[in-house]
Amino acid sequence: MPTISIGFNDTVQLQKNIMISMETPIQENEHIWVWDHYFAYVLNLISENDESIELMDTLTNWSQSFANNMALSFEELSKNNSLELSQNIQVVSDIEDCKQLYFIEISPQEGYWPNVHIKSSEDATPENLRDSVIALAEFFLIHNQHFYRELPLHMLAMRKFYRDELPYSDETSIKQAPAFAFDTAFNFFQSLEQAKQ
Repeated sequence: MPTISIGFNDTVQLQKNIMISMETPIQENEHIWVWDHYFAYVLNLISENDESIELMDTLTNWSQSFANNMALSFEELSKNNSLELSQNIQVVSDIEDCKQLYFIEISPQEGYWPNVHIKSSEDATPENLRDSVIALAEFFLIHNQHFYRELPLHMLAMRKFYRDELPYSDETSIKQAPAFAFDTAFNFFQSLEQAKQ
């Protein structure tokens, strides 16, 4: 079963090192599915903490400002740091003295999107949970040259869902918000294809 591990240690430094490893690769088009579900899960988990608002603000601000750079190539975006969501986080492949560890288990389903199972440490802090969502986004941005076109659209769609449909404090939003984002993205890209014809 493909598993993504996210780890933290207690080292204090200017940039927080967050370890992310994926032992068995999953298909690139599944990255956004996994991220949407992890984001929705964490938002619900920290919904009573200020970190949930901070996470929404960070991702919303990046997504809105990124719209101006959508025409740039992946290489140009990398050079001007447009793919960096936070200057305070550094994604690394390994980390010493790992204290907290979260797992995202991905179970393939034939003919459908995979199931996503998330396990977080019992001592997981709202701050680390918040940062883990940003780090996972940056991990996929680094390893998937199509992810940057999907992430802003999905993020803003989920923001609209939380504002108009269900708050992220509602547990049912964990599944419904990603589904809404996928429907929104599908309709958007379908309308683009029709406009080209």
